[in-house]
Amino acid sequence: MKLNIKASNKQCILLIPIKSPDRAKSRMTESLSSESIQKLVKAMLVDVLTVVTSIKEFYPVVIAPNDSYRSIVQDFSVDYFQDSGLGYNECIKEFMHNYALNKSTKLLIVPADQPRIKPDILNNIMQFMNSNQIVQVRAQDGGTGALGLNPFDIMPTLFGIESSTLHHDYAIKNNLRIHEIYDSCLSYDVDKFSDLTLSVEHSFGNKTQLIIDEIIEYNNK
Repeated sequence: MKLNIKASNKQCILLIPIKSPDRAKSRMTESLSSESIQKLVKAMLVDVLTVVTSIKEFYPVVIAPNDSYRSIVQDFSVDYFQDSGLGYNECIKEFMHNYALNKSTKLLIVPADQPRIKPDILNNIMQFMNSNQIVQVRAQDGGTGALGLNPFDIMPTLFGIESSTLHHDYAIKNNLRIHEIYDSCLSYDVDKFSDLTLSVEHSFGNKTQLIIDEIIEYNNK
């Protein structure tokens, strides 16, 4: 399968990896029901898609291990790539293997659990990607809030524990130009129950906030 970036007037593929509903946000299972977690995960995806589809330079693709999110994705008219469910790094490899990408294609990876995302931060990342081979948003927990690669295959992705350090060290070791950003839009994802009430500069997207309000109200009963 081939994405014709030039024909679609897109400068960068934006990948949105997401885990299956039954595996997503496992650290919340002690505090929330599976139904509440699934509502939250889907709401976050909607908020991420609402923002990324508003920027014309991106070609968004959602990567998921099953059809659970296909109806949501269809509402936004973006591509849906079904992976084998082996994790972010593997699903990104699978995507690259299955899509014949132009060597000049840029790739921006934004996980679906980033409901504070705003257009400004994506535009900033895009600008930095024009003059750097790697652009990374460092997460406050040591992970990676977003990762831009120019071109798409400049390095392997290393998502996981302390991934921001792993990405940084790989870039330095291999003499790659890297620019790093700290921004609460993408530096604070949603992994734990306490993240739902964490106060930072940027607010949650509308759909996510509605579900959080429902969850907090139910837990306070």
